[in-house]
Amino acid sequence: ATSDGPGWGAFFSDGCQELPVIRCGEDSESSMRERWKACPSDALLAKKQIRIETLAMQRQQQEPTTATERELAVLDSLLSHRGINSNNASGIVIKDTCTGSYTAYYESRGVEPRMKILLREAHHFRAAKVLDIGCNSGALSAAVARELDVSSMLGVDVDPNLVASAAEHFGTELHDM
Repeated sequence: ATSDGPGWGAFFSDGCQELPVIRCGEDSESSMRERWKACPSDALLAKKQIRIETLAMQRQQQEPTTATERELAVLDSLLSHRGINSNNASGIVIKDTCTGSYTAYYESRGVEPRMKILLREAHHFRAAKVLDIGCNSGALSAAVARELDVSSMLGVDVDPNLVASAAEHFGTELHDM
C-alpha cells in the first residue's frame, strides 16, 4: 500500500494471485474453496462483485451461467463462514450491464492515479488531438485536456447517459454518432 491507497500488488502479495477467471468445467468447488480460503475478505468481496456483474451480462446475452453461478456459491460460502453478509457488502454500485458502464467510476476512484502515469508521458500530449475511447463521465478526458495542454479532446462512450452527463458537467457539445 502507498499513500495513494492499496495497489493491485497488495492483492498478489497476500497470497491471492490465484483469482483467475473460471472456465466452464475447469475448477471444482472444492479446488476454488481451497485456492481462495487464505484471501482477504475485501478481495473475495471484489471478486464477488465482478461475478455478479458478469452473471447479469451472461443472462442478458443468453450465455451459459453455470461456471459463474458455481463461483458465486463458493464466494458466498467463504464469506458466510467468515461471518460476512455479502449481499451488497461491498457498497459498490453495480454497473449498467446493458452497456458495461460504471456510472460512478471516477467518483470512488478519482483521476489522480491515471494522471500521475499520463503526466510522465506529457510530451506525447502537448498540442495533440486526443481521442478517449470509453471516456465514462469525461472526468479523465477533462483532466487530460486541462493539465496536458492538448489541442483538442474528444471523448466517446457507448453509454448515452454517461455522454450526456459528461457534456452537462463539462459544458461541451453533445453529438450523436
